[in-house]
Amino acid sequence: MQVLLIVDAQVNQFEPPMAVHDGPQILKRLESLVKRARAAHVPVTFIQNDGGEVDPDFPGAPGWALHPELLPVGSEKVYRKTTTDSFHETGLLEDLRAAGVTDLVIAGMQSNYCIDATTRRAVQEGFNVTLVSDAHSTFSFTDEPASAIIEAQNIALGALVPLVKATEVSFR
Repeated sequence: MQVLLIVDAQVNQFEPPMAVHDGPQILKRLESLVKRARAAHVPVTFIQNDGGEVDPDFPGAPGWALHPELLPVGSEKVYRKTTTDSFHETGLLEDLRAAGVTDLVIAGMQSNYCIDATTRRAVQEGFNVTLVSDAHSTFSFTDEPASAIIEAQNIALGALVPLVKATEVSFR
């Protein structure tokens, strides 16, 4: 069984002053993935980060909410996390195993934090993982532009899992 895992697609990721690189295109790709997964009756699961009191994704802050274009419907679940690893103390692992999930398609934010940690943990837990190579993003840092970070993450994670562009993801 396959699940689409959307990580940290929260309002703060798409709004200044800290919008992720290529945010509007990332959002369009995430929306398309969610629509296609739902059409194929593939469950969609959302991860929501709970930041600290001074963070834009502190629970209840405007930036904490899932993006309005990427809200769960019906029985779709949202797992809240406090670390980069979407599996750490969230119940996600137990629920995926109980549902018989074997395959994860992963997309979202941030490439060099939560996407990296979640992808690596999913592999360690024995899931067949596909990373959507053009549907994850991050911020630029003083010494490194976001595009270089994303490319480096695709190279590093591509050594572990298949990389697939959003338009080429096969939902089954």
